[in-house]
Amino acid sequence: MNNVITGTFNTGEYHGYNVKYSPFGKNLVACAASQNYGITGGGRLFILDVNYGKQVTVAGTKDWSDGLFDVTWSEVNPQLVVTSCGDGSIQIWDIYVSPNPVSVYRIHDKEVYSVEWNPQNSYTYILSASWDHSVKLWDPFAAKEVSAFLEHTDQVYEACWSPHCVEVFSSVSGDRTLRLWDIRTPARAYACYPHETEVLCCDWSKLNSDVIATVYHRWKNFGGMLEKCWTLSFLLGMNIN
Repeated sequence: MNNVITGTFNTGEYHGYNVKYSPFGKNLVACAASQNYGITGGGRLFILDVNYGKQVTVAGTKDWSDGLFDVTWSEVNPQLVVTSCGDGSIQIWDIYVSPNPVSVYRIHDKEVYSVEWNPQNSYTYILSASWDHSVKLWDPFAAKEVSAFLEHTDQVYEACWSPHCVEVFSSVSGDRTLRLWDIRTPARAYACYPHETEVLCCDWSKLNSDVIATVYHRWKNFGGMLEKCWTLSFLLGMNIN
């Protein structure tokens, strides 16, 4: 099957950091973007209507005073989108109403680089990963932090829920570790060094519960990034804790 570009969209003076399809509407895409590559300036959330074979149109925008780095859709309400920000905050937006966030949570001391709603719609917890070396679990409807995961020793680039086990997630960091967590025991993680340089992102296979992928910097070869896939049984055998 050939790859075909069905539509494009230019974010203008904003640089896109992440995009996510809505789990409810097949044509809606949320895009988190920042001015000046997230170094200075503000952020913008784009809600895009992707009509295949036609022009991509803007269904709405939301502006914030600092750069937006990640975005995730609610799994229980099709109108809610969550963004993570350079000022250490997380915003919940209703895409159809006020230009201002419904709620703002300032729960990190540095940039929040990753945010993800649990994909199980009966489980309303959200993960946030920050450059303050922490991952936090919070309940958006109770408006409170539930747990903090503090074993990383450098900035955390991403935290990602397992699609197979509702209580399990992975995180990757500048400390070169991939960590596997169970939210029922937040003080303890399985950890390993899958690469010799910082690990930038991770994702679980949706089809095989034993496979996880990581992406890392390839410093020794003058830049660039590489991806590797791992089995959990192999990673657990590398546990450093």
